Amino acid sequence: MVTKENRAAFITIMTATTSLSGVLMAIIAWIVPYWRHFLRVIYAPCLLFLLYIFLLDESIRWLLITGRKNEAKNIIREATKMNKVDITEAEIDNISYVKRTEGDIGLLKVLKVTFSSRKLVARIGGCVCMWIVTLFNKYVLILNSVELEGNKYINYGLTQISELPASFLLVFILNKFKRRIPLTVSFLLTGVFCGARAFVPKGHIVLSTFLFLVGKFMAAISSAIVYLYTAELFPTQTRSTMHSLCSSIGRTATILAPQTPLLMRYWYGLPSLLVGVLSLVTGLLVLMMPDTAEDVLPDTVFEAENVGSKETNKDIEVTKF
Repeated sequence: MVTKENRAAFITIMTATTSLSGVLMAIIAWIVPYWRHFLRVIYAPCLLFLLYIFLLDESIRWLLITGRKNEAKNIIREATKMNKVDITEAEIDNISYVKRTEGDIGLLKVLKVTFSSRKLVARIGGCVCMWIVTLFNKYVLILNSVELEGNKYINYGLTQISELPASFLLVFILNKFKRRIPLTVSFLLTGVFCGARAFVPKGHIVLSTFLFLVGKFMAAISSAIVYLYTAELFPTQTRSTMHSLCSSIGRTATILAPQTPLLMRYWYGLPSLLVGVLSLVTGLLVLMMPDTAEDVLPDTVFEAENVGSKETNKDIEVTKF
């Protein structure tokens, strides 16, 4: 739903919104400390999202590839009218999706083709690892923020607001340095700062808090890039499925994260050290993944296999309008 040039800006807006919502949650928790009332306050507005069914359109690219051309044309008509773009009805009628050798096949067949590709299977494994580590880092750092010295609500709010500058840096970082290098560096620096914090003596509150917040800052960058990067690695018909699969498996980390404060019984720095080691290993793993910044979103398994390379699909016929 977003052009190649605007993907970085889109993920920046999403990340900044998440950061601000985290700060808002800290304020609400401070004002409404009783957990039952707190849950009612934060979850009741979620019912409004049911309206999205009537407000949001499907992706035009997805509609065209799945053969729902009339629906795509109706959305284009509405978009041209809203944006005051001059386009003739004949041009809209001539719009066509890219014809590819894989043809108009069902989701199960595309999934079968996807998992028959060694490149994509290896890529799925890499994405699953990235999701597990980035979500583990995120929730371990959030949960352990209340263990810092001082007011737990303020500490939680500071942890969330540390993501805000990371959000605004994303546009520059992703447009300047593409995907793989920023993701690698953010994982490695998360590992360095969180790993270093594990060895800071308990009395050094300022240094410990500084390393914690910088580590959270870098973890926020890696989390945002992983979300965008995963979507750029897989073909259109299985993009949402693969993204959901990697995300769902990664959510197992959110089950383990609440257990990490128990590790402090053995050594107070163990949770930070665990985050550091996992981040360093994942940062090195990312170096084996392709870069996707210069590519349009792949529509076929062939294109997905060659993301980041200079190969092009000779069988593609594009109909312009």
